[in-house]
Amino acid sequence: MLFLGGKDDREALTLAKRMVCDPRVNLTVIRISAHRGYINLLDWDTKLDVEILKDIRQNDVSNGCNITYIEQVSKHGPQTTKIIRSLMGDYDLIIIGRRYGVDSLQTTGLSEWSEIPELGVMRDILSSTDLDCRATVLVVQQHYIDVCRH
Repeated sequence: MLFLGGKDDREALTLAKRMVCDPRVNLTVIRISAHRGYINLLDWDTKLDVEILKDIRQNDVSNGCNITYIEQVSKHGPQTTKIIRSLMGDYDLIIIGRRYGVDSLQTTGLSEWSEIPELGVMRDILSSTDLDCRATVLVVQQHYIDVCRH
């Protein structure tokens, strides 16, 4: 599971956490952050990211589930692509958040190359012929409810 942050990535991680309760499933959460140790606690999304990842780091062995947490730092899109390229061949299923319209340091410069922007730049990276990704890619989007209409 690739985690860059935001609501779609949190939804994807929630799904991955449910899958890993099956003893035949191993989960590796790869957090790709812009700065090691830097946390902007003034940003609500960042606070939510920190909490869900804290749960992963604390429960990776204590609850009997097979969870591994890895943190990588990327300051721009090409570096993120390099990190993802180094992971290819290790996983059968890669779960990502859609992240449509979300700009971040980790994906800087990648939207210009996006072939299907509706599925997000991370899906474009993983489906690139240069990457030779043989894993199944699951793109997850958090459900949006318009409370004004109900």
